[in-house]
Amino acid sequence: MRGYEDAALYEVEPPEKAYLNVKGMGRLNAEQLTLLRELAAWREREARQTDRPRGRILQDEHLLDLALRPPA
Repeated sequence: MRGYEDAALYEVEPPEKAYLNVKGMGRLNAEQLTLLRELAAWREREARQTDRPRGRILQDEHLLDLALRPPA
């Protein structure tokens, strides 16, 4: 039970780091990665605010699609 007392287990990552967990992010260039970071941060904030899973807000594959081919 002592393991559960470690405060580090319960620290919440800032939304700006959420893009690091998006599968497929390694194939993006710097501009696309910046866009992905902003989109993933928005998704993370929205998920926390509405208490819904990230994937219900916007799935990883759609985040990547938006970063690769942003709408005009």
